[in-house]
Amino acid sequence: MGIARRFAREGATLVIAQRKIEVGECVAQSLREEFGVRAQFLTIDVCIKEQVERLIADTVSRFGAIDILVNNAGGGIAPKSLAETSDADVAYGMDLNFWSSYWAMQASFPHMQERGWGRIVNFGSLNGVNAHMHTVPYNIGKEAVRALTRTAAVEWGQFGICCNVICPAARTAAYDEFERTWPEAAGAITRQVPNRRMGDPERDIGGGLVSG
Repeated sequence: MGIARRFAREGATLVIAQRKIEVGECVAQSLREEFGVRAQFLTIDVCIKEQVERLIADTVSRFGAIDILVNNAGGGIAPKSLAETSDADVAYGMDLNFWSSYWAMQASFPHMQERGWGRIVNFGSLNGVNAHMHTVPYNIGKEAVRALTRTAAVEWGQFGICCNVICPAARTAAYDEFERTWPEAAGAITRQVPNRRMGDPERDIGGGLVSG
């Protein structure tokens, strides 16, 4: 929500992809009302390739182009050790955290290549970078995104497509729940941040995206 608000504040036209209809419609409506921008909601499950491809096709059909692709879907399962992690757990982590970004990038590429311009921002995670315990499906998926993004940056830069991956430390609903459940661990993470606070999704994370 914070990233969408920052883009809307800058006057961007937005397409919101979300599985939960009530959430997506509420976000799109609030952006239209507060910022006066065009904001469209599409019911999409990013774990399903055909739906991701439909998202990109519908966006181009409605608005004529896709300038900026932000792949910020992500999540995991209940914490469990590596030894307890199943194949199904890893498959889910890859579907949600890696394949969703891969499919969206592949579908967007021809449109950006044709125009000679595009921006792709993918979300990695410090969980993978720092090898946090008990979240291996999430870690693997997000580290795969990091490698994917770096490769795309090298291959697609010649077409005017800039690809970046960020690993944000942001105060989100998920972090608030983590802080409530494991306050000691949350406190240790916050103390590693130079300014001793988690980032604000709109001001800090969204601000970094629109500046590129």
